[in-house]
Amino acid sequence: MSGAFVIFTDNVPWRLASLDGDTPSVSIIETDHDATDEQCAESVCAALHERGYAGEPVLLAVPSGWCAAASIPTDDLPRKDRQAAMAYRLEEKLPIAAEQFSAGFILGGGEALGVCVMLGKARPIVELIEARGVFVRSIIPTALLATQHWVQSDSRTTADVLIWQNNGWCDMFIFDPEHSRPVSWSFLPDDHRGITLHLSMMSIHGREPLDVVLLGDDSGPTAKKLSELPTVRDTTSRQEDIYLMAARDAGLILNDRSQPWVDLKSSELGAAGRIQQIREPMRAILVATVLMLVCLNAAILWRAHRYQGMAQHYANQQRQLFTDLFPGQKPPHAIDKRLASEYKKISGMRGRSEALPPPPIALSLLHQVLANLPRDIRFRLIEIRIEDDSVYLDGQARSHGDVGSITNAIGAADGTLEAETRHTEQLSGGSGVSFVIVVNPRIPSNQITMR
Repeated sequence: MSGAFVIFTDNVPWRLASLDGDTPSVSIIETDHDATDEQCAESVCAALHERGYAGEPVLLAVPSGWCAAASIPTDDLPRKDRQAAMAYRLEEKLPIAAEQFSAGFILGGGEALGVCVMLGKARPIVELIEARGVFVRSIIPTALLATQHWVQSDSRTTADVLIWQNNGWCDMFIFDPEHSRPVSWSFLPDDHRGITLHLSMMSIHGREPLDVVLLGDDSGPTAKKLSELPTVRDTTSRQEDIYLMAARDAGLILNDRSQPWVDLKSSELGAAGRIQQIREPMRAILVATVLMLVCLNAAILWRAHRYQGMAQHYANQQRQLFTDLFPGQKPPHAIDKRLASEYKKISGMRGRSEALPPPPIALSLLHQVLANLPRDIRFRLIEIRIEDDSVYLDGQARSHGDVGSITNAIGAADGTLEAETRHTEQLSGGSGVSFVIVVNPRIPSNQITMR
């Protein structure tokens, strides 16, 4: 069992249970008998920190006098908002409004045992404890914790009634026929006459005679009186420490090894237990995130200021350069474009700009092609087209052989041109052949000269 703690607020002084091993240790927190709740909370939180409290789960075990219980039918309740519907039905059985308590329910067999704690009692205690850095995960009545552990640890029990005797009071639990869950819970003075009267008034149809178990400091006399009742078949009394029994069950609950019958920690009594445990880490993450965003924004603003200064510096340099180059003229808004335009003008006049095209050589290339045409073959040119560094000859000849001779003549004249027949087609009627010859220079175009 890992570290966890239970705070018992049953009476003054309070008790604190440490759950470091399989056997919990319960100690009394020394305070004055007339100590206030604030003084008790201060003392128990100081004791927690002395024992090395570092955010472990804490269960608040409240006294039965802060609680109320009643059995309610549940068969006719709607499924939607069922918890709220059960709370309002429990309100009908109690002398307090639903807004004044936090309730939990033990379900089974078409009915539920509603258990509630008074907000006016529990809320101030929770606020006092959590204000001192100790976060309460669960709130469960001490008697209910002890009873749940007794039921779960003794699966062979056939008790119909369980009575806890503690400090002049007793908690009476009546169980269902399967002996697995309580269907009634009463808080009475520890007097055998009152217990006998209350038990005789309880109607448990079809289950008499009853088996009664008494647990507590001195349950012998009461067990003897109850055994004399005609409705009681057997009574068993045993010395048990209700705080030790409750601490054992609390340890299983806090370490997620058991589910409580009820947990009265609600939104009215602070954040939910598991969320409450990570509140401080989440707060640290939030603070770190805010600091990171502040630093990031500061860095962005600093860089923006630096870039703005650099831009202003370069703008001043451009204005100074423009003033030096064009004295007496007012610098325009787009100085860079004006300077680039003037630079292109000067470069164009000097012939240094790489953007300017090379001198035209189309006429030189055309002259070279025409000079290489054969003079001993009859043909005609219908179209001469120049595209980039290529000359396209579109014409007609007498035969395919003549087209080949024309191509060879152009390319073989001086070796500076490369001629290729792209297309030939026999004319209709067999009167000749149409052709397209493409001529490209073998040497760079800027080296072709007219002869």
